Amino acid sequence: MLTALPSPSLYCTHRVNVDPGTDPDLLDERLESLVCKQMVVCPMALGQVMSRKCDVAQTQLVLYEETLWMIEDTRELTPSRFEYLEGRLTLMVKGVVTISPEVEPSVLADRLAKVHNWGVINCTPQQMGAVQARLGTSSGVLADSTKKDENGGL
Repeated sequence: MLTALPSPSLYCTHRVNVDPGTDPDLLDERLESLVCKQMVVCPMALGQVMSRKCDVAQTQLVLYEETLWMIEDTRELTPSRFEYLEGRLTLMVKGVVTISPEVEPSVLADRLAKVHNWGVINCTPQQMGAVQARLGTSSGVLADSTKKDENGGL
């Protein structure tokens, strides 16, 4: 889309996701400035270019490493989700995530590069330590999935 931009300056009211396959030189050449009212989600490899294009006082720039898992609904993360994952990932939570108790904290420590939480992450106290160690944005809730609620349920 960079070659089709009507103007080199963009104003966006919704989140902008920068594709990891974007050529940094083309991005630098075709985009003069970007103001985004929500956030700009961008691969770390394009972070230097995007930080020059965005006024970070006005636009929230969220960088991610390798694989991005953006969760905006309700999801459970099971051991098999991590089993076949190559490399590390950045987890962005805007919904509700429950990490299965079967997921070892060491798997989270090995596989999570960063966690940005604006939603709810339910996990065991042991898993919570691994998640907290990788928190970038912490505007959401980290909840202990082993504690009973006031109605007696988990």
